[in-house]
Amino acid sequence: MLLRASSEAIGEKAELDAAVGRGDGAVPHGELLVAFAEAATRGSEELAQARERLLAAAGGEAFVQAAATVGSFNGLVRVADVHIEDHPVQAPGADVRIADAMPLPRRAKRN
Repeated sequence: MLLRASSEAIGEKAELDAAVGRGDGAVPHGELLVAFAEAATRGSEELAQARERLLAAAGGEAFVQAAATVGSFNGLVRVADVHIEDHPVQAPGADVRIADAMPLPRRAKRN
């Protein structure tokens, strides 16, 4: 699956359907990969079936790569969703909160 900038760089058409859970992303086992990623990310009851189908079709190595990718992405998204001001952390013995020391844009205060 290529997104806009990477597809333009190699002169290929962007395939965005898989990014929203449709299609095969123009990759081998793409529909199974999308089904597995969607089920794993959403915690769907279909996860066990999606896992077994992907493992049977793509093999163990590809399955492990897919699971690691889904897990990494899921973790990154969850970290990005944390608003550091809502969860201030102070390092033990430090004079400053970590949130105050990080050069991050500050959110507007809620009313």
